[in-house]
Amino acid sequence: MFNVLLPAVLSLSTAGCTTAVVEDTGDPTSTWTPPGTLSIWPNGIDFGTVILGDQASELVSLTNEGEGDLEIYDVSFDDDNQRAHWSIEGETSGVISPTNSIELAVVLLPQDTSDPAVRLVVLSDDPDARESSVSLTATVEGESDIRIDPDNGINMGTVTVGESDTFSVLIANDGTGDLMIESALFSEDSDSLTLEIDPTGTSLSPNSESGLALIRFAPKEAGTTTDTLVIACNDPNQGTVELTVAGVAED
Repeated sequence: MFNVLLPAVLSLSTAGCTTAVVEDTGDPTSTWTPPGTLSIWPNGIDFGTVILGDQASELVSLTNEGEGDLEIYDVSFDDDNQRAHWSIEGETSGVISPTNSIELAVVLLPQDTSDPAVRLVVLSDDPDARESSVSLTATVEGESDIRIDPDNGINMGTVTVGESDTFSVLIANDGTGDLMIESALFSEDSDSLTLEIDPTGTSLSPNSESGLALIRFAPKEAGTTTDTLVIACNDPNQGTVELTVAGVAED
């Protein structure tokens, strides 16, 4: 024969007093623990424009606004395809006591100019927010980097009056963004030096060497001609390139 213990309910009542009911759960050692409450700031981050090859970092704060401990199980990114661009600095799991916070640094180091948008996902034991997230966005742009060859001046040599000669100038883009040649002009507007091939309007993709300026020297009279070819472009660090061009004409 088994003795069965049923939870006891004690009811106290007196005239003019409110009845109080206390339930015995059968486990004298059990206590109720209030849950932690997760608060994330900010709930979205726009990194703005980030240059390819540069690094950007922003802080995310995880705060426990509840009365009990908050356990963070994991902090990660939701899209495996985007993880090459992103990393997290700081502890991504642990317990946060009430009113306390932890900070994580979210780091963006873009590997290409594609859209790196992703969500930072936080898993915790907050009963109302088992999974929370922070949206992360950015615009990645490359920078052009112009290179010309030769870059130390051009000697057209000696040309007989009435004849002409040409010289090719290679224009390359060593950068990570498109290079646009905005203009190419001789500063003195010499009659003897002209552009047989004008690179104005040429667009060069990254790591391209397809740009060309073809200079023609056609002297009208004997003497020395010196001018400067000025090439303007969208290179943020070298918006103009100047190249001295000289030639000698003889009868």
